[in-house]
Amino acid sequence: MDGRQRITTVQKYIKNEFALSKSLENINDVEVAGKYFKELPEDFQDEILTRNFLIYSMRNMTDAEVSQMFIYLNSNSKMEKMELLRVMASREVMELIVTMENQPIFKSLKLSKNQYNHFMNEEVIIHTLAVAMNGAYDLGT
Repeated sequence: MDGRQRITTVQKYIKNEFALSKSLENINDVEVAGKYFKELPEDFQDEILTRNFLIYSMRNMTDAEVSQMFIYLNSNSKMEKMELLRVMASREVMELIVTMENQPIFKSLKLSKNQYNHFMNEEVIIHTLAVAMNGAYDLGT
């Protein structure tokens, strides 16, 4: 359902596959910005390595049930609007978005890795679909 990207990101960080953002603030007066896992103080490494993840395993759920459960489980955390849209969209809509994403016009988008991580490519496609279907669309915030 959700969380796979978070868990794999933690795994990759522990394997020193990337450094933390250079814009991170100090934690307890310790500089962590731009550091790989192996460069963190030992107590920080231990804190990460001993962190527990709560995992829910659910089977045989409809798309609607999955969406409801996702929203319920994430109700205490701030979700980006695209995360909510992705959850509420049907499987068919998401398949259409993935298909459109592979079209040359959308592949030519100049988006940063961060924008892709926040589903900006999918947001552009949704805006495009809205314009195509309605003829007009409010592109406000």
